Amino acid sequence: MASFYEHEPSALNVQALQDSELLVIDEDHKENLYSKVPALEKVFRVITQKHLTVLQKRFLVTVSANAEARFNELLERCPTIEQLVPQHQIASYLGILPESLSRMKKQIAKRDRMQ
Repeated sequence: MASFYEHEPSALNVQALQDSELLVIDEDHKENLYSKVPALEKVFRVITQKHLTVLQKRFLVTVSANAEARFNELLERCPTIEQLVPQHQIASYLGILPESLSRMKKQIAKRDRMQ
């Protein structure tokens, strides 16, 4: 979003995990749509608000939770993520090494078996 509004190259990239449809729009066309269909401005505002909320929650979890809590939060949001994404990418997302993720998963499994 920063790239769109600041008119600069994005520092991020996105890779689809499954077949997807992508809507691409530039600022001029967006403003033109707002003029022709005023209700779309509200749709874009709601999308932006939801995006900001997700980013804010992710930031708070990242700075305030340990790796296991971040992993559990990820699994709550995306229960099938481990079937879709390689472990090294999940580890990178969590900010830990793949070996650390593997050890953590073993500890969680051991704890679950004991309960």
